[in-house]
Amino acid sequence: HPSEPFKRAQLFWLLRNPIYAGLIAHKDKLYPGQHSRLIEEPLWDAVQQQLDANRQGVQEGPTQCRVSPLAGRVFAPDGEPLTATHATKGKVRYRYYVSRHLAGPLTARISDPMELRIPAMELESALIAALADRIADPFRLIQESRFDDLLSAVDAKLLARANEVSSMLKAKRSEGQAMLRAAVVEAVIHPDSVLLRIRPLALLAMLGIALPVSEPAAARLHSITVACRVQRSGKAVRFITYDGRPAAPSPAPDSSALQAIARGRAWWAALCAEPDLKVITLAQREAVDPGLMGRILKLAFLDPRIVNALVQGAAPASLNLRKLTRDDIITPRWSDQREALGMVPQG
Repeated sequence: HPSEPFKRAQLFWLLRNPIYAGLIAHKDKLYPGQHSRLIEEPLWDAVQQQLDANRQGVQEGPTQCRVSPLAGRVFAPDGEPLTATHATKGKVRYRYYVSRHLAGPLTARISDPMELRIPAMELESALIAALADRIADPFRLIQESRFDDLLSAVDAKLLARANEVSSMLKAKRSEGQAMLRAAVVEAVIHPDSVLLRIRPLALLAMLGIALPVSEPAAARLHSITVACRVQRSGKAVRFITYDGRPAAPSPAPDSSALQAIARGRAWWAALCAEPDLKVITLAQREAVDPGLMGRILKLAFLDPRIVNALVQGAAPASLNLRKLTRDDIITPRWSDQREALGMVPQG
């Protein structure tokens, strides 16, 4: 687009294009062209030498496979393909499936709040769990896939193997990702579900079932609907079950919320230890805004079951520090707190 800056790859291609130096590339060789050069040869050679000097070296050893297993297979409801991309914070890489124009410059990523940016780990975990559950019930999988001639293979030994494979896929992420690469042809993200088109034979093969089927049957696809609703948080999307919990476990607890709860408890203990100590005095001692201290102090009275859910990553996906410090959340009754936070009341 004329209004957008060049991307790195586009700029590199321009600087490497021999057309501007009056040359024509054919295979791995350059030949004099019949057109006039726009860049003199000394300048062209200097630019190429600088580009060569900026290279990071040639990788000779193997690389850990970090390619998104659903790259090229995830689509929005309107059929738009989502691009596999990533962001890096420190030494941690966060992978996403995003609407195509969000994979460009930062200015493009913030231009349209309705575009999708789906956390790859969350989507993949939800689909791995759904397919692993299908594998755990081979009788159902065979029936749904219309491979009735394989029903005779279902026995106690196969059922035990199915449970073993299902558990392994959920426990070992690399195995689950390999299954997604082999089985998933297409994943369409809808507001209340993910529609999968899969190769059922790829799942059955993991159970060691002999597959005496014809070529057309081998190419047969099967559709599976994974029931979960999409919840948007800014541009990011979470996959939520109908009780409000993440469809896939969070990779780590919400550290900001847990740190705030710990601070609130420590400040409350300090106030209890010094009955004459006022909140404003403690805030000055801690170099904290008194209003912020007041909001954090209330977290000392948060229901322990909510705290435990945060520690285990089992709290509702919408639960964050901003919501915890709302005026209507910390009430005397713990059951009211759980209800206000959208958690299923516990006895």
